[in-house]
Amino acid sequence: MANCSPLRTAQQPQAANSYTPTVEFDRLMAEGLSVDVAVGQLEAAGWVIDEVREDHTPMRFSDIAALISYVRTAPWAFEDLDWHSAKPALQRLHAQSLSRPIDAVSHSFLVLATR
Repeated sequence: MANCSPLRTAQQPQAANSYTPTVEFDRLMAEGLSVDVAVGQLEAAGWVIDEVREDHTPMRFSDIAALISYVRTAPWAFEDLDWHSAKPALQRLHAQSLSRPIDAVSHSFLVLATR
């Protein structure tokens, strides 16, 4: 297993005799959790993988305020964000945004599994 928090799953009924795990990922990408690690951990816990989807969505923020607004709408994705420590990087991004947009990539994945 990767050096990250173990996956926690909760069974939620989908239909009679079928369950799909709801998986909570702690510090998802910061600790190196990938779709391959998630699938491996689920399989090791006895889940059967039904479907895997992965996406890398390009994002463009016109200025630092747009970026901060986005971060505030997804607090679970930035749980460990320390605004004080991030201030120098945010100031650099603000300076950059005065001449060009801030480009980023959002990485997400979905793993559907049954037991």
